[in-house]
Amino acid sequence: YYGNKVSVTVSKYSTTWFSSTCQWNEIPTFGLLSNIDGCNFAHNCPLQKGKLELRLPLDVSGLSPIIGMLTAYQLEIKMYNANPGANNHEEIACVTTQMKIAP
Repeated sequence: YYGNKVSVTVSKYSTTWFSSTCQWNEIPTFGLLSNIDGCNFAHNCPLQKGKLELRLPLDVSGLSPIIGMLTAYQLEIKMYNANPGANNHEEIACVTTQMKIAP
């Protein structure tokens, strides 16, 4: 893969307006963490096929006001094929991590 795009979803573990049941609720990031150029961001292109160990640094400092209000949150990071000329931007990797922020 000579090109990849990364999208990140941030969620908070809480109740909703309509239910007292706790669940993961997506926090809007207004596109700040969508369609990130993975090659420029992580400097790991071209990606090889097969089992890989990738380090994907993610700067969420722009979201610190939002994250600072959360006690438990989840990051879902998806990587998509963005090879030049590719019409099918298939998902090629995904990782989800859940964390609790201690005061």
